[in-house]
Amino acid sequence: MNARTHEIFAVEPGANLWYADLRGADLRGVDLRGADFFYADLRGADLRGVDLSGADLTGANLSEGVDLRGANLRGACLAYATLWGVDLREADVRDTDLRYTDLRAASLGGSDFTGADLTGAACDDATFSKRAPVRPATEPPRSRKERHRAAGK
Repeated sequence: MNARTHEIFAVEPGANLWYADLRGADLRGVDLRGADFFYADLRGADLRGVDLSGADLTGANLSEGVDLRGANLRGACLAYATLWGVDLREADVRDTDLRYTDLRAASLGGSDFTGADLTGAACDDATFSKRAPVRPATEPPRSRKERHRAAGK
C-alpha cells in the first residue's frame, strides 16, 4: 500500500498493515483502532486526532515530521518504534507500550503518559510541559526493605 498526502482511502479497524509504505499519508479521520502497523513506514504522515487505541506500531517509523497532535494512542504498542521529532502534543498516551522507543526531539507537551511503559526509551531533547504527567506503570518500592521484599529476599 502506498498512500500519499491527500489521497483518501479506507482502513478496516484491526487491519494488517505490516511493513506498509504510508510515507506522507494524510490519515486524519481514518479509524485505525487496533490496526497492525508492524514495522510500517509512516514518515511524514499526518495522524492528527486519529484513533490508534490498541494499535500495534512495533518497530514502525514515525519520524520526519509525523503529526500525532491530539491522537488517541491509549493502550497501543510502540515498542522499538522511531518517533524522532514527532509532534505528540495533547495526545492520549495512557497505558501505551513505549519500551525502547526513540522519542528524541519529540514534542510531548500536554500529553498524558499515565501508566505508559518508557523502559529504555530515548528522550534526549524531547520537550515536555508541566501538564504532561509521566508516571511509571507501577510505582517502584521506595525503601531498601521494600526492594528486598519485592525481590523475594
